[in-house]
Amino acid sequence: MNTEKPKSEAIVKVIDLVKTFDEGQETEVQALQGISLDINHGEIVSIMGPSGSGKTTLLNCISGIDEATSGQIIIDGNDIQKMKDKEKTKYRAKRMGFIFQSFNLIPVLTALENVEIPLLIAGEKSHDAKEKATAMLEIVGLADRLTHKPNELSGGQRQRVTIARALVHQPAVVWADEPTGNLDRQKAFEIFDLILELNEKYNETFVMVTHDQELASKTQRIIEIESGKLK
Repeated sequence: MNTEKPKSEAIVKVIDLVKTFDEGQETEVQALQGISLDINHGEIVSIMGPSGSGKTTLLNCISGIDEATSGQIIIDGNDIQKMKDKEKTKYRAKRMGFIFQSFNLIPVLTALENVEIPLLIAGEKSHDAKEKATAMLEIVGLADRLTHKPNELSGGQRQRVTIARALVHQPAVVWADEPTGNLDRQKAFEIFDLILELNEKYNETFVMVTHDQELASKTQRIIEIESGKLK
């Protein structure tokens, strides 16, 4: 993992981002209305807003999951708006990490095998991928759960596997959508503290959607969105 001090320049740069949904019968809904923002290397930020404000749409667009209608999205110097679908998918796999509320682990694979996936996609040799995945699971406190499948793990343990998978290939940025949403309060704080610890230790950039003000207040910055605009 990278242990250099955070750089000051923006690793995520969003310029005049617009996302419009077609509601049919010539009706359009502008979910994002000209949003511009910068996120610096090594920063951990929260995106907050009321239900329907556009926070998940914003995360999905800047991470390349959804296609923005217009604007620029520059990740680590690469304008993903100019990428073709296959190129964008490949870039996301190699340079981004994702933490989802629903974990999105492959049920037939062990914790170790789930964490190996980003490395194997990136072309790592199987032996090297196994070593790196093992080390990452040890870092998140699951050294004794390597061979367990998701249904043999608690919710908190499954989210730790998800975090390990998101970080194992040293991505440019990690996106997290309500990463504690499926956990009880105690486990939510444990997982959030782990994310904060990893951010501080490895200068990894985290951009996170959350509805929890108490958790968001622990991050370096809160980006507030309402009706598709930044407040």
